[in-house]
Amino acid sequence: MQFLAFLFFSTLLGSVAYLIRSTLIQSSDRIEAALAGEYRMSVTHAAMPYRARRHRITTVMPVRGEARRLAA
Repeated sequence: MQFLAFLFFSTLLGSVAYLIRSTLIQSSDRIEAALAGEYRMSVTHAAMPYRARRHRITTVMPVRGEARRLAA
């Protein structure tokens, strides 16, 4: 059982290391350019500030019993 756990976690660690390696290889040109000081700032639009909605403290609902009493 311990051997199976070892195989599982070593495979998991190996796959994470492979994913990190492939990500670094794909972005190596951008990393080299950034280290050399040749970087371009991309234009991004800022998000609107968050405004919380104002909720009523109590819900406004007609009371059914009162309406029936008034109708009678």
